[in-house]
Formats: sequence, structure tokens, C-alpha cells
Amino acid sequence: MTGVEWNEKEERLFRFLRTTTIRDSIKKIKIFLLLRNCSDGRMLLAKKETNGTYTLPYKEVETSSECDIGEAIMGLCREKASIGVIEQLKYLGKLILKNDNGNHCPENVRGLVFSACTRISDERQLVPNSAIWTTVENSRNYHTDDVVFEAVKREIETEER
Repeated sequence: MTGVEWNEKEERLFRFLRTTTIRDSIKKIKIFLLLRNCSDGRMLLAKKETNGTYTLPYKEVETSSECDIGEAIMGLCREKASIGVIEQLKYLGKLILKNDNGNHCPENVRGLVFSACTRISDERQLVPNSAIWTTVENSRNYHTDDVVFEAVKREIETEER
């Protein structure tokens, strides 16, 4: 895949994501990038049907490297910049939780998500909610995955109520 092909797909992806509000996005996470099958360099995007439901897979986007996945995450966060860093971290927490087939995201993907969190915070010179930040940071520890995932899930679910 050439860089031009990736950029065209990336732009279509971001255009699609701009059509949803953050409140809809938090409640209906499947509209976001689903980092499933990341180990073989693919991402799946959900399709929003006219009746408001989401179906998978809609669009399969091949990425040439892990860097592409990281850049896609960063680009998505920039599109959602107006919602503030806390909401961005909650969204990233959703990615960290579990991918759609019930397996944990690969370690390299969690690392990319954490790097994106750090860069967002640094760029905006904002200090995120410490509980969420600590949970995201700790999710990099393989031995505490289950505990951390549940903690992130509780944080998000509490906020959604």
C-alpha cells in the first residue's frame, strides 16, 4: 500500500467520524475505530445504519505499520479536540478495554494508545483526571490487565449515567 492510498482512506475515515457527536460516540463506541486484528495490521470501522444500529465489518483499512495505527489514533483525537482531554482519555480507554471479539488489544496497541494520551496531554498542557490517567497508564502492565480493564470500564460507565 502506498502512502497516497493510506491518506485517502484516512481522510474518508475522519470525515465519517466527524458526522457523529461525542455523546453519541461515547454511548455507541462501535462507530469508532475498532482495533481488532491489529497484530496483522488491519483496522475495522463500523457502519452506522439508517435505523441507528451499527454493523461490522464496514470498512477494512490496511495499515503499513504500527506507526500508521498510532497516527490514526492521534488524528482521531485531534478531530475530537473540542471535547477536552478527559473525554479523549475515556475514548482511548474504550480502545484499551477489549477489542470487539473479546480479546485484549495487543500490547503494542496499548502502548500506542498510551503514547497518544501522553501527546494529547502535552500538546494541550492539560492535566487529565488522575484516576482515569492512572488507570490508562497501568493498563500497560500485562499482569494487571483484567483489573485495570474493569476499572476503566467502571469509570466510563459511571460517567455515562
